[in-house]
Amino acid sequence: MDLEGVIAEAAGMLRLGKSSSRQAASRESVRVYWDVGRLLAAHLEESGGRADYGEKVVARLGEVSGYRLRQIYEFVDFARKFSIVPSRAQLSWSHYRRLLAVGTMARRHFYVREAARLGWSVKELEAAVAKDAFTEAREAVSGEAGSGLWGGGGICIRIR
Repeated sequence: MDLEGVIAEAAGMLRLGKSSSRQAASRESVRVYWDVGRLLAAHLEESGGRADYGEKVVARLGEVSGYRLRQIYEFVDFARKFSIVPSRAQLSWSHYRRLLAVGTMARRHFYVREAARLGWSVKELEAAVAKDAFTEAREAVSGEAGSGLWGGGGICIRIR
């Protein structure tokens, strides 16, 4: 192989490696954020769920970790709204952050499944939520509501 061939092959390998590294780091971040949120949510519930205590806990973690308070509150919200997360977190933290605003568990599960299945970017996910793809899809297949399609029917398992 000539020099240009070697360079082209090496550059391709590096691009692939960089992309794989980013995806692995993103999956690990999703898992860590969920674990932190679950830990905090459980601790706050055990402590009686007082808002003033929760604020102190979040503020202290922010001081120690360097994360902004809003991010830490999002971790807790993430763990509360996604009591289970996909076994292979195919979505990024940005996807999950967007889904925190989606009102019901059935809707969140629908968007998680569809975003992973169709490879939606965050912008595509936002567009689907904005046009209410959940209701559109549900109406398109009316009569299948009892099949487990809309209730999350086993589409997620805990990350471990």
